[in-house]
Amino acid sequence: MTSVEPPLIRTISGWQMEARQIPMPPSSGCKPTIGGLPGPAFFPEGLGLSESAIRSKTSPTFMAIGHNFGCEDYRRELAQPGRGREDNIIGTWRSLDTLLEKAGADPNQCYRTNWFVGLRPGSDNDGAFLLANDEAYEASCADLLLKQIRAVRPRAILLLGPVVTKRSYRISPSLDGWRFPKKKRPTFADIDGHGHTVRGASIAHSDVTSNIVSLLHPSKGWLNQPARQRRLGMADYELIREALK
Repeated sequence: MTSVEPPLIRTISGWQMEARQIPMPPSSGCKPTIGGLPGPAFFPEGLGLSESAIRSKTSPTFMAIGHNFGCEDYRRELAQPGRGREDNIIGTWRSLDTLLEKAGADPNQCYRTNWFVGLRPGSDNDGAFLLANDEAYEASCADLLLKQIRAVRPRAILLLGPVVTKRSYRISPSLDGWRFPKKKRPTFADIDGHGHTVRGASIAHSDVTSNIVSLLHPSKGWLNQPARQRRLGMADYELIREALK
C-alpha cells in the first residue's frame, strides 16, 4: 500500500485553511468552517482520515462525499475536552464504517469529506443548508472538492445522499444525467432511473477517472433502503462493493 508522507497531512490542513476563507452566503445564516478537530472527523472540521490511517500513514484509495459537516452546537460538542472525534458517535462516520465493512472494504482507506464548507446555525444537523442559490459559494465549494479529488485520485467516489448527487455534475461531466435542473431535491427513483453508478467517470480538469456511485445517506439509509433494494435488486453495500472493483 502506498505510504502517505507528512506533506499529505499538511496539504489537507491547507485545504482547511482554504475552506475557512470561503465566504458563507449571507442568506444561509451559516457560519464559517473552523477546522482543527484532533481526531477522526469529516473534512473540513477534521482531516477526513481514520486514526489508523493517520498513524500508519496509509493512503486513502476511495472517497466519501457528504453534504455538510453539521451545526454549530455539534461542532462545539466535539471541541469539548476528551472529544474531538466522530468515530465514537452514532452518526455518519460509524454508519458509513458499518456499510463499508459489510461491503468488504477497509474503512481506513476512505477519505471522508463534505460538499459544502461551513456550519449550520444552532443545534439542528438536518435540514436545508442553503436557503437560496449562491453560485459563487457553490463554485468555491466545488473547486475545493476538485482539489481534494485530484490529490487523492480515488478509484471510487461514494456520493452520500441526493443533494450531493444532484451537484456531482460539477466534478465530472459524465454525471450530467443526475443534474435534474427542474428538481431541487431528486428522489432515488429519479437517480436510479439514470443509473446508480457511473464507471470510469472523468474528473473535471484532471486526468483522474473514478467509479462514482450514488448512495443513501448512511446515517438514515435504513429508512429508504428497503424500497431502493426492491427497485435495484441490490443493497447499498453491494453497490459499494461493485464500485470498488
